[in-house]
Amino acid sequence: MVRISGLINTLNEADNIRYAVASLASWCDEVLVVDQMSDDDTVAIAERAGARVVQIPRTGYVEIIRKQSVDMTTGDWVFVLDADEVVHPKLAARLREIAERGEADVVKIPRRNIILGEWLKHGQWWPNDKRRFFHRDQIDVRAEMHGGFHCKPGARELILPPDPEACMWHFSYHTIEDIVWKTNRYTTFQAQHRAKSKHKLGPRRWLRVVIETSWREFVRGRAWKDGAAGIAVSAIRVFDRFLVQAKEWDEKRARERPALYRRMREEMLGLEPDPLMPPPRSAGAEVAPTMGTGEGAP
Repeated sequence: MVRISGLINTLNEADNIRYAVASLASWCDEVLVVDQMSDDDTVAIAERAGARVVQIPRTGYVEIIRKQSVDMTTGDWVFVLDADEVVHPKLAARLREIAERGEADVVKIPRRNIILGEWLKHGQWWPNDKRRFFHRDQIDVRAEMHGGFHCKPGARELILPPDPEACMWHFSYHTIEDIVWKTNRYTTFQAQHRAKSKHKLGPRRWLRVVIETSWREFVRGRAWKDGAAGIAVSAIRVFDRFLVQAKEWDEKRARERPALYRRMREEMLGLEPDPLMPPPRSAGAEVAPTMGTGEGAP
């Protein structure tokens, strides 16, 4: 018999954590919740549901502590679940079978995304496979945002067929406001990191990114077939890709603007610089996004 650990990373997930833990407890030998100092009742609810909870300092986004969290588990196999996801019982039985029979070292699992109350079935949203179940010695955990899990050389990977029931169910984004809020936070963080490298910036690149993303979402992905929810989510996705490009361009200029605006006003009004005034406030201080699943978008 193999030993299987279920792992969930959390920050203020009181509304979700009970269901995530329950979907692991019936087939995993342990459920570990690694919590980043939640302010709500996440820890108490997780413990009542049967999880072992370890609390660590906040890091900004989940990938930074994914490997540390995996290392805290005790099983031969590890299943990584986000707090707003649930493992269907049919999937649980199949995964236990795979581990006990040694059918693979790493398993990619279809994910059913419920967004704005609707199952999004088209484009990038289904089957939206995720590499979440693996033998602990056969996986490489990457720390960059959306870095995810990668097979080590020689690892045997199994991709499960897209069964609408035997999959992970992802209950994400209750409102459009939720999507826009997270989009704004994460695009700022991504742009700040991209600004440290050398990319071609400017409107031509923005336009190309918008066209390519629109084609992927609406033409090839047929987002319109998912109705209002599909159109809204894909439109925001296009805006997301545009924002990363535009914010990266802006990041390299924003820090100079407060001083520039001060000089322009002084020149307009014929004022000499005042040595007693505080330094211009920096525009563009680094913003770290709050804890997220890391895989909210495909």
